[in-house]
Amino acid sequence: MCAIDFASTDRLAVTMADGSAIAADSAVLALGNLPPHTPPGLNPDDLPPGRYSADPWASDIGEGLGPDDTVVLVGTGLTAIDAALLLDAGGFPGQILAVSRRGLSPRRHVDGAPPERVLDKPQGDLSAIVRHIRDRAGADGWRAAVDELRPVTQMLWAAAPTSQRARFLRHARPCWDVHRHRLAPEVADRVDALVSTGRLRFTAGKIVSAAAAGDAADLSWRPRGSDQAVVTRAARIVNCTGPQGDLMRSSEPLIRHLIADGAIRPDPLRLGVDVDAQSQAIGRDGHAEQRLHCIGPMTRGGLWEVVAVPDIRQQSWDLARRLSNAQWVGGEGL
Repeated sequence: MCAIDFASTDRLAVTMADGSAIAADSAVLALGNLPPHTPPGLNPDDLPPGRYSADPWASDIGEGLGPDDTVVLVGTGLTAIDAALLLDAGGFPGQILAVSRRGLSPRRHVDGAPPERVLDKPQGDLSAIVRHIRDRAGADGWRAAVDELRPVTQMLWAAAPTSQRARFLRHARPCWDVHRHRLAPEVADRVDALVSTGRLRFTAGKIVSAAAAGDAADLSWRPRGSDQAVVTRAARIVNCTGPQGDLMRSSEPLIRHLIADGAIRPDPLRLGVDVDAQSQAIGRDGHAEQRLHCIGPMTRGGLWEVVAVPDIRQQSWDLARRLSNAQWVGGEGL
């Protein structure tokens, strides 16, 4: 798909990449996560071929590497976990260094009784919510304190002004992500084994630059709390920074087309597509387009908690029901 034409008042014309067109009453953008940006400080064109991998799930990220090689993962979240386990499963025998600004890695999930769900969302600003979690964590453990907020997380996000949402993203998001999106025990065991044997290391630092060093790359990075940069000779640098964080920087043809046409606009924090409560895309003029909808992670700017399967399933069901009801009201289902 490369374009959607809204010229007709009755139907949409959806043009595919091969030039064919589909007439539709409605279109739903279900694009998932967009690929990550190239991390600051890195220019893949400055590195020897094959030293930089933009795809952390590529099956060949460990291909041709030996026991004396080091793979640097830029990022320490779930994407980095996937890449580390992929390297291990592929037989990579060398060292894996995972670097992020805070060096936080996902916590282990522990089976147990379901947490008590809060009936009313906590009141107050971001600091008050953090205090609420800390108080609850002291009584029942941090996992229960985080999980019990799940039914009201979208309401908390919706009630927060843009400035508070931005503050959360700037200061609290890394901590939230590693506690909210946890590792299954068997996966955590594999990660712990890599760490205990010294093959995987998580560290906090900032990428400064990367330069060619023969057929490898010298990655310069500054450890957190230090003014001095260190250099790591990397056989491969893998982008594990996670989903793209700015809709306006997307190179996806359909996204660029819809933005240029004014059919969609970014949410105030540019996390994804701006939508209303009915999942209708909001255009450049501030009005919702009734024929264009968006679901999934691309709507996290308005909902935040919409990356896990249960949340996407509920959002999809709600939209499917609304579209079906619209057809019946319009007489097409009679």
